[in-house]
Amino acid sequence: MIHYLRQEEKNRSRKLWEEIFTEDSQSFVDFYYAEKCRRNRILVAEEENEIVAMLHRFSCLIALARTSNTMLSGSDERGHP
Repeated sequence: MIHYLRQEEKNRSRKLWEEIFTEDSQSFVDFYYAEKCRRNRILVAEEENEIVAMLHRFSCLIALARTSNTMLSGSDERGHP
């Protein structure tokens, strides 16, 4: 089943994160899950109640000088060639 995790469920994705991103220090993972995950939306695929894939969606501000036509907006895939 594919679905977004509720806020109180987000820590369930940590096990898979630690399996995949082995180079991340424990202090970074603690910080990421304490601070960054609060604002993320986490889309997961589950099989037998176990998370087998995930996508962390987060918003960030990007400042670009004179390249506004290269920005993609929404789900439309327009952009500068």
